[in-house]
Amino acid sequence: MMIIFQLKAQENLLGIIFPNYDELSLVEKRLVQYMYNTGEHLTTSKAINIVNRSRSNVSKILGNLRALGIVEWFGSSPRDKRQYYKLNL
Repeated sequence: MMIIFQLKAQENLLGIIFPNYDELSLVEKRLVQYMYNTGEHLTTSKAINIVNRSRSNVSKILGNLRALGIVEWFGSSPRDKRQYYKLNL
């Protein structure tokens, strides 16, 4: 019961930080929660492992989160092997 309460409290907090959080898909929410809970940046490869989706699907998801202003992209080019995403807090 305590875990459910903590998850709900976290969802409420993320909803305050990101007003459009409730409109995100479950996969998008999972990636946002991962970055929020760990404080880590997220690479496309790491996101693929977290949500078990294809590279093209994960790239679209991260692109949508970027377009919504939830994450910020860091890299020198789209093919940069060191590119990553961070929560836009």
